[in-house]
Amino acid sequence: MKKNFLAFFLLAVLGVTPAAHAVWRGNWLVGVSASDLERRGVLDMDLLYPVPALFILAPATILEDLNDTGVVWSVLGGYQWHCENWRWGAELNMDWRDIAKTHSFVFPDLVGLYSWNAQARYQQGPFILGLTGKFGYQMASFFMAYMIAGFETFEGKFTTTFSGSQAYPFGISTEVKRRQYNIILGFGAEFSLPCISQAGLRVEYDYYSPDGNMDFSEQILQGGPNPLFEGELHSRTQAGKIALVWNFR
Repeated sequence: MKKNFLAFFLLAVLGVTPAAHAVWRGNWLVGVSASDLERRGVLDMDLLYPVPALFILAPATILEDLNDTGVVWSVLGGYQWHCENWRWGAELNMDWRDIAKTHSFVFPDLVGLYSWNAQARYQQGPFILGLTGKFGYQMASFFMAYMIAGFETFEGKFTTTFSGSQAYPFGISTEVKRRQYNIILGFGAEFSLPCISQAGLRVEYDYYSPDGNMDFSEQILQGGPNPLFEGELHSRTQAGKIALVWNFR
């Protein structure tokens, strides 16, 4: 009798009763997704002539937008736990992100001595691995709202090419590679499909922390002004996503 009373007292302190024990369930899941991704980039660059007669007269600072958009395809797999209306989960994602475009632009130096042609291209991946945690609540039998947080990693590659006009017909190319680690934050909703209880359709928005800066410094050594190009690329990404998920129950 005393043991039963003590057990009932402990359950009362914890705010539950023997009949109210939460039932935990779980299931594996897989899915595919398509994202409308936007990457906004800004190239912040300086042009210098390391020649005493030109060093003060002709430096220039250039700000150029390098924005890329496109469709990203992904596969995912993970596991989720259920407790009453609450959902917790972890998912591994593999993206194919091949949206990089080559951006061309022309710029003069500060006093118009020379004009320069430039091309720039920033490639993320294209294979990108991500791991996210999911926390959601089943609002209705057919609808779950959720939030995600996680990270992704990939190798970023930034290539640039600079060439002079007819007055200085020389050029140079650069390539910078860097392993990137970005934080992912997002929110979305998952809807059960009619007549297919194991399938779900997700609509999601994701924000990615800015990529690490891609720095470069290259000089054309062909006599004359010997121009030096120095700069860095700043970029950040966001995406709207639609996913089809299959739950193994």
